[in-house]
Amino acid sequence: MKVIANHSSASFVQKITQSSPDDTSELIKKVLEGLPFKAISVLEKGYGITRREIAEALLVSPALMGRREKSGRLSPSESDRALRLAATLDKSVVMMNGDRKAAATWMRSPRDALGGESPLMHLQTEIGAREVEDLISRIQHGVFF
Repeated sequence: MKVIANHSSASFVQKITQSSPDDTSELIKKVLEGLPFKAISVLEKGYGITRREIAEALLVSPALMGRREKSGRLSPSESDRALRLAATLDKSVVMMNGDRKAAATWMRSPRDALGGESPLMHLQTEIGAREVEDLISRIQHGVFF
């Protein structure tokens, strides 16, 4: 297992998993074990939002979020959604040519192409995540309709 340093140039996936985003089997293992609760703080800072907003994006009640904080670990399903949030934020950073602040702002802002919903909240489901990834790809390739 290759451990990645937690520095500002690391991807959000690297920061929450301490693994390479390209090591799929290691990412699956980490998700199934449950990511450490500190992944929530990384996502809060990355997106520039509150814990309550992260909880909403992860489909977790504030009470359950408190229990996860005490236990120090997310469940596998919560970890999977957290990884989705991190991976999509990484893709939006690439779309914004490395500007993390612009990427986070874009992810939090309502988009007509997503029915007026923000990409962040669209990530609550796998099908919504695919739609956000498709939108990012279309923007990167200059395909608008």
